[in-house]
Amino acid sequence: YYTEFYVMNTGVATDNNVDITYIPGVVDGCTTGATGQTELNVSVPQFASINRNQEAQTALGAASVSGCEGYAGRFSGSAIITSDEPIVAVVNQHAPTYTKLATYNGFKSGDQEILVPQYMRGYYGYYSNIGITNPSDTQTATVDIIYTPSGTSNVVGPGETVETIT
Repeated sequence: YYTEFYVMNTGVATDNNVDITYIPGVVDGCTTGATGQTELNVSVPQFASINRNQEAQTALGAASVSGCEGYAGRFSGSAIITSDEPIVAVVNQHAPTYTKLATYNGFKSGDQEILVPQYMRGYYGYYSNIGITNPSDTQTATVDIIYTPSGTSNVVGPGETVETIT
């Protein structure tokens, strides 16, 4: 499995400078990618886009560390993309035997509360993960995850918003 993303310059300048910082995850004490990986001052012409295909970016792969050999050469994490002009980003997830598994948009910033509409564990052999990235260089984030098991229901009428679902 691998991902790729596109970044498009939607600003008014003929060129913009895009910086990409790759943040590996941590699973069971194992870092899931190389640390310190960045691309700085990537030029993107107005209304054009760049593509970054993780399959070709071998420098992102984790080192082989005792007890974490399963992550060697692999990357699972996030990318923080900044620009001096407005941008949009889209991510495609691929599997070797399929053309595309999923697509989602990048977003401008984080939030203090989010809802994950579907989280799977062993659902017809499929699993989900939740990647949480703290983009701050100085602030620590404390994260609480509350699961609502299947079989419970919450009724949300047309035009209504439910602030907390338990």
